[in-house]
Amino acid sequence: MRQMTIRGIGMYVPESVLTNQGLEAMNINANADWIYHNLGIRERRISHEHEYTSDLALEAARQAIEQAAMDAEDIDMIIMATFTPDRLIPHPSALVKEKLGAGQAICLDLRAGCAGFSYGLLNAYYTFQAEEDISNILVIGADTYSKVTDWQDRAACSSVGDGAGAFVLQELDENDSYHSVFLNGIMHHENMEDISYGTLPVHYGHIPDGSVSVYTSNGRYLYEQLVRGIPRLVNRLLRKVKWNMGEVDLFIFPQTNSNLIRELAVALGIPQEKAYMTMEKYGYTSNACLPIAVSEAVRQGALKAGDRVVLVGAGAGTYYCATAIRWGEVV
Repeated sequence: MRQMTIRGIGMYVPESVLTNQGLEAMNINANADWIYHNLGIRERRISHEHEYTSDLALEAARQAIEQAAMDAEDIDMIIMATFTPDRLIPHPSALVKEKLGAGQAICLDLRAGCAGFSYGLLNAYYTFQAEEDISNILVIGADTYSKVTDWQDRAACSSVGDGAGAFVLQELDENDSYHSVFLNGIMHHENMEDISYGTLPVHYGHIPDGSVSVYTSNGRYLYEQLVRGIPRLVNRLLRKVKWNMGEVDLFIFPQTNSNLIRELAVALGIPQEKAYMTMEKYGYTSNACLPIAVSEAVRQGALKAGDRVVLVGAGAGTYYCATAIRWGEVV
């Protein structure tokens, strides 16, 4: 069986910073302290008017490819997960392919709520097993939630931020054991009892005056779904890869809410310091939150060579995907 290694990682966030104080000034019925104490977020990045999901994805992809010491032409496949594509057609992975100049790359787009990046890693892993001609896969998670958010809806706008993250994955050389190795993953889906939240209907063809398609959220309902679903998924994954809970050095959960992450740590019986958080600076960036958190953890020294890390994605639907990685030296 072919093993898959992580050769390069990258992340990108827009330059514009929106603080909690800035949100408070927008009269959303929440003050800055309330947002921080309830969500663990102090600020988030917001893309400018003509900066779209594929633009953010492009910058993260370039970083990952450069770190992998490759050229765009070396990429055989691009898997992109997003909740907020630039447009319906061409698909975002095709837009990134063109902007990168990755002329030979096969393109695949994933829509699995905010679990898409984890699904992308697992799809890359299975592609390596099935397609011997594919050696280098670029997996991207990117979103510009700010463009589909009602900025007067406190439940929706308090947490969202824009960003992108990317991994370059390659077949592992047997003599190259110092690189990170993707061991395996597991997917799960649970039916939602409450499907009244999400985005408003998309209008095809003629768009009625004043109509918009915006994101809204039933935060408490989703919180309860994740508190139940994620621990079950993590335990199943650890049984699959034959790790004990105590052997895992770092867990990266969906970066939605600091209280949720602390509650997950308690439910799994792990120390709070093993549940990494990075939403304080970036907010919840949906499909980008996991690769951004990995990039930050590596930069801060929280994720080191030899560590075992579990990444958990979860999206409305409800989709879950957890992956296990033995971390190595990413140049």
